[in-house]
Amino acid sequence: MNFPAEASPLALVFWFSGGVVLVVLLAGLGRLARFLPIGRVRRELVVRAAPLAGGAVTLGYVLLATGFALQDHPIAAAFGFGLVLIAGVGASWFAIRDFVAGAFLRAERVCQPGDVVQIGDIQGRVVRMGLRVMAVETMKGDEAVIPYGLVARESLLRTAVSEGVALHVFQLAVPNGMPGAQAKTVIRHAALRSHFASAVREPVLRARAEGGFEVTVFALDADRAADVEASVRDAIARA
Repeated sequence: MNFPAEASPLALVFWFSGGVVLVVLLAGLGRLARFLPIGRVRRELVVRAAPLAGGAVTLGYVLLATGFALQDHPIAAAFGFGLVLIAGVGASWFAIRDFVAGAFLRAERVCQPGDVVQIGDIQGRVVRMGLRVMAVETMKGDEAVIPYGLVARESLLRTAVSEGVALHVFQLAVPNGMPGAQAKTVIRHAALRSHFASAVREPVLRARAEGGFEVTVFALDADRAADVEASVRDAIARA
């Protein structure tokens, strides 16, 4: 291929070297962002946005270099632009899909941090909602990172938590032979009669495969949630 003067092999080497330097600089800036003298929340946003900004800058650089190399061949340049764009979108399609799904989910306020959700087989409390994923703390104490694309495809069961109310979850076994309906009635009455429980939020009960229930109660104070649990356990033991 015969390059014009502006697109000599030396110039192409320069563009390629510049691309390598750009990638290294972007990676270094992403790490340096962790040490910026700004607030923790802003620093976290900058660190999270750094890869997105780096990807956009890299894509723009590749398009610019492609246009330079093929400036005397408009058809080939258009074809090259198309290939680069298709490759870029294809490589980041999962991220684009999750980002768009997350934007709609947050705009519609499907769930908020603090809510208890069940998404497929994952159940727990929403602790963080990012740009592309949401973090759910499971009842075992693990943190499940769920892409918004998966949330949009699965059915979501949500239990909202009001301000000033502390959510508390515990596992409860019931005496052998006690009917499930009776156990549910005892648990609900015991929770609502507790002086430290919300009088307007009934406990949420979910049957466990191994028997008993997973009980979610709503305490007026996080420090008193254990007292509500103790009241429920005492009531079920005396039933």
